Amino acid sequence: MEEPTGRTDLLREREAWLESILAALHECAVIVYDREGRITNLWVSPEQEERFGVRGEELVGQSVSEIVPPQQAEMILSRLEKVVASCEKFLVDVPTTLPGGDFWHHLSLSPLRDADGRITGAVGFTRDITDRKQAEQKLEELNEQLEDEVARRTATLTHAVEDL
Repeated sequence: MEEPTGRTDLLREREAWLESILAALHECAVIVYDREGRITNLWVSPEQEERFGVRGEELVGQSVSEIVPPQQAEMILSRLEKVVASCEKFLVDVPTTLPGGDFWHHLSLSPLRDADGRITGAVGFTRDITDRKQAEQKLEELNEQLEDEVARRTATLTHAVEDL
């Protein structure tokens, strides 16, 4: 049985609207996981695909454990399990190693329910925070250097005062 033309047009219009919203997101991706951590749907911008060195469509159907190193997969999968078991949302910063290099992502996970209200998996919203994490690391290094310099100068001054 075919859908009425009006309904089909409405669905196409809504799909185009949703695509335009997703295309407007900067350095973000939307990932739908099943209960076992397999990616069932994924939206990622072409710019991110180039940066990360992998096409989004290549990841659909794969488990997180097939995409990232074991320690990273374990972190993500444990959060997915908690989302499914507790019906709660989680936020976490995760290191992610992809073909294009090492990145940091801020991951928001929420339970995904079917029409009957059963949790079928989770939806993840990720944002690339690699630049922020690199800036934080640089700031930590500069603070350590500053503390070392202050300690060195304090010692020099202490010795100078003792010599007086």
